[in-house]
Amino acid sequence: MRARHFVVYEGDDLMAFSSEEEQLRKFRNDEIAQHYFEVLRTLISKKSIFAQNIGLYDVAAYLGEIFSGVGAEVTIDETYTAPFVLAKFKSPNPDAKTIIFYQHYDTVPADNDQPWTDEPFRLTVRKGYMYGRGVDDDKGHITARLTALRKYIREVGDLPVNITFMMEGAEESASTDLEKYLEKIRDDFFQQTYWFGSKEIEIVKVNWKSQGATRGLLPLTCLSRVLMLISTLNLVQ
Repeated sequence: MRARHFVVYEGDDLMAFSSEEEQLRKFRNDEIAQHYFEVLRTLISKKSIFAQNIGLYDVAAYLGEIFSGVGAEVTIDETYTAPFVLAKFKSPNPDAKTIIFYQHYDTVPADNDQPWTDEPFRLTVRKGYMYGRGVDDDKGHITARLTALRKYIREVGDLPVNITFMMEGAEESASTDLEKYLEKIRDDFFQQTYWFGSKEIEIVKVNWKSQGATRGLLPLTCLSRVLMLISTLNLVQ
């Protein structure tokens, strides 16, 4: 049986937000968003570069702390060069479907031949945009989605579906161990039906497919935009 896939497009045509100024005001006054903005600041400051074997275990451990600290069931598989981090949030509904977020915490290097206005591993904000290595690809998406999940729980209550974050550390180097890892955990996830990801993954052996991507700079206001996931959680019940 082939698993279904569900794609989220994060374009403005699907968003129902007010002006940019209003979005920024809400962001600055939102305790949860501000907390994960600081988490993102820390993530950006922590280099995690597979090609140079820098910081992979440190960042994986930090992510484990962040997710376990808010109630996720966390497993870190350190049998690979870049550890895989699995964080599960359970719905009280025993028949709940599961949404899996594919993420990666590694980045490409920021070498001297690349022009940066500011230090690439320090998060900066200019004119409503965040800058820093990994802000969009892909550390910012980890914190944005976790922000949306935490806001849903605060404003609505129990999750109507299970939420799993699967995070790898070698995406920028062709995801060298991803297929092996998916094969390893296939019995646990074979029946999962909804995937959200920052790249396309299709591994026929485990019958999974994930699509959905954004590229380019991640605006400060995108942390508000991911709140569309709150309504999505109800759509897939």
